[in-house]
Amino acid sequence: WAIRWLVVALSLTPFSILTRKKPGLYVRQATGIAAFIYASLHFLFFCIDRGLIQTFSETGYILGLIATLVMFVLAITSNTKSMKYLRNLWKKIHRFAYLTGILAVVHVLLLKHGDWFPYAIILAIGFLLRLSFIRNTISKLKKRKTVAVSPSF
Repeated sequence: WAIRWLVVALSLTPFSILTRKKPGLYVRQATGIAAFIYASLHFLFFCIDRGLIQTFSETGYILGLIATLVMFVLAITSNTKSMKYLRNLWKKIHRFAYLTGILAVVHVLLLKHGDWFPYAIILAIGFLLRLSFIRNTISKLKKRKTVAVSPSF
């Protein structure tokens, strides 16, 4: 569930690019924090079942731990006080969410714990939609469509 919520959180901006409907900050915060809570619970139950030392036994486990630690930083700075205090640094810190998405997909891929491919495709499409030339092309197409549909008096 952690990777699902993470993909949802990272898909909010591509969704807004495609639909021009920007989800509120509280939606972004809630999905990101939900991803962190599920990742933390996953890590906790893994440690209870296999022990903390097992976390460092395989690359896939280490990547999952790193992703969870990055999400921890994102979760504790996901509030308005942190935004005001950190200002421009806040946005730079929260760009690490993209790294977390990649780490989570590679974690699932290396450990063969489920189907990683749909998440990789959704994230790849989301990353492509964020590229400025693709975003600008979509915006121009939408403007052209809006102009074509507008009635002329």
